[in-house]
Amino acid sequence: MRTATGRGDVAKDLAMAGVVAYHAALFLEPLDLAPGWQAEATRVLAISICLPAFFLASVLFGGRLLTDSWSALFRRRIVLLLHLYVAWSLVRFVVFQVVPWVLPSSDP
Repeated sequence: MRTATGRGDVAKDLAMAGVVAYHAALFLEPLDLAPGWQAEATRVLAISICLPAFFLASVLFGGRLLTDSWSALFRRRIVLLLHLYVAWSLVRFVVFQVVPWVLPSSDP
C-alpha cells in the first residue's frame, strides 16, 4: 500500500531526474551529442515543473525536521549530506580531470 511519504519520495525522485536530465543535455549540447531543442525542452521542464515539484514535496513531507532536536537532525540528515557532498566533490574533481569543460561561460 502506498503512503503519502512514498508518493512524496517518488515526486522528489522524478524531479531530481528531470534536473539531472537538464544538466546532461547542458553538457552534451556543445559537443553536438544532444540537439538544441532537447536542452531547451529539459530546461523548461526542470524550471517549470521539476524544481517546484521537488520543493513542494520537500516542504510537505519535511515536517519532522522542525520538531526534532538539533542533535537528531545532525545525526540523521547533516552527516549524510556531508558524506554525499565530499563524495560528489571527489567524483566531480576526477571527472573534470578527464572530461574537458565545454561550457564557455565559466571554469569548473
